[in-house]
Amino acid sequence: MTTLLVRYIGLALISFLLFKYLGQGRRPFKNPFFWTTFALILLAFGLNFVYMSLNNIWGGPPEDGLNRFYYPNGKLQRQFYADNEKLDGYTMTYFPNGQLEFFFKYKDGKQVDTSYTFYESGNIATFEIFENGERVRSISFSDSTKLRGSEYFNPTDSLQFNHHVTYYDNGNKEFETIISNKQGHEGEGFYYYTNGRVKLKGHYREGNEHGVWVKLDSLTGAIIDRDTFDYKINKPYKAGW
Repeated sequence: MTTLLVRYIGLALISFLLFKYLGQGRRPFKNPFFWTTFALILLAFGLNFVYMSLNNIWGGPPEDGLNRFYYPNGKLQRQFYADNEKLDGYTMTYFPNGQLEFFFKYKDGKQVDTSYTFYESGNIATFEIFENGERVRSISFSDSTKLRGSEYFNPTDSLQFNHHVTYYDNGNKEFETIISNKQGHEGEGFYYYTNGRVKLKGHYREGNEHGVWVKLDSLTGAIIDRDTFDYKINKPYKAGW
């Protein structure tokens, strides 16, 4: 909208001055006022060009309507729709080979509903769900196995992450804990063997292990070792854990 406004005002001023002076039998190109106005219009165009260039580099309010950007080879790189200088509707970006990379949906500048990212191979990389601009679930996938790699989800109404799960390449859980947005890991934490059995379990406090943690046997589930942690001290696990 800003670009169009500057262009229309500039063209209108130039046309007005030409008609005014030509209509009076004058020569506008010899008039200092004409050239001063013309220079100011050129300056406005130049500043607008710099403004738009910086927006493309560092980001800024998008132009209303459909926006499209292309790679040097002419292939589509990104397209989105904006309303009142805010993203609204679907936003899509593409790899140089034409494969879809991002697929997001916006409403009044905030992400809503579901969004997807893809690997250049075409396999899905992440799947996310947004509510009121907040991400409430996120799942990442392996490009090679196409299985889940990690997952964040929220089974409550807080609209914040509070569960974090990572997975082995075979699809079994690798790690699981609760996340506090201010302190990191918080509450019970579990590490798993590749066969799905619990390997380590204990508690986190303010992002660090706290209290007694135990190591379990991969077949029987019996406790085979234990250690005590203080959340104020970033103590490493025992060798072999």
